[in-house]
Amino acid sequence: MDERHPLKPHWPYGVSKLSAERYVIQYCKLFGLKTTAFRYGIVYGPREWFGRVLTMFIKRVFLENKPPVVFGDGLQTRDFVYVKDVAKSA
Repeated sequence: MDERHPLKPHWPYGVSKLSAERYVIQYCKLFGLKTTAFRYGIVYGPREWFGRVLTMFIKRVFLENKPPVVFGDGLQTRDFVYVKDVAKSA
């Protein structure tokens, strides 16, 4: 996937992210500014909120000794990136 990949969000969350990105691009064009957009997956790290998917998984499996909950057929994937790696890339 690269910058030329068609943008077709399927859910309101993705639509809101794309809309915000487009607003920023238009604003920058209007006022002669430069911008760069980063599209990260799920950023995790210190001070992680316990209501997020990775921390909920860790809590359930390792702290509560329960089996993980698998939705669908279990073949779905998610992209995780560590917060320090995000900082380095910016």
